[in-house]
Parts: sequence; C-alpha cells; structure tokens
Amino acid sequence: MRTYEMMTIFHPELDASAQEESVKKIEKLIKDNSGNIDSVDHWGKKRLAYEINHIKEGQYSIFNFAGTAGTVDEVSRVLKISDDVVRFMIVKRPDKDKEKQGK
Repeated sequence: MRTYEMMTIFHPELDASAQEESVKKIEKLIKDNSGNIDSVDHWGKKRLAYEINHIKEGQYSIFNFAGTAGTVDEVSRVLKISDDVVRFMIVKRPDKDKEKQGK
C-alpha cells in the first residue's frame, strides 16, 4: 500500500458537528476500501486564495492515509459528488523506504 495526503476544503457554513460527521464518513470510506488512516489534522476556517462558486472561505482538513489505487479512486469519486466538500486534492507521499535508500 502507498501513503497519501489529502487536503479537503469543507463548505464554510458547516457547523462543527456537521463537519465532524463528514470527516467520519470520509474515514469510514477510506477504511471500507482497504485503507488505513494515519492522522487527521483540522486547520479550521481559512480564506481561500480565490473565490470558488461565490465562496470566499473554507474549513480545511488534512488526511494522511495508506491505501491502494482503488482506495484513491473511490474516495475521489465520492468527494466529487459531495455537497459538503468545496475542493479536495490527493497526492502520493514519498515512500519512506526509498528515502532511506537514497541517503
């Protein structure tokens, strides 16, 4: 399994409980698709670099997880149709074993 980092920007109008519920759904989605959650970091409400659909702020959360390509595909598919998520991006993190070999 590879390690990934995902940044999600939730709608700024979500209250804390609704955002926490969305985070739990994403965690369950990752686990149900052969993934493991390493950590979830909540950054809070931040101003966006540019306006998206008349939205100027968003609530940021960072997910670090391990999974397969199928895990990433399914998470991407679900987040694209989610009303709570304004934007998201998933990037592959460098393998720790390869970093150690290179040094």
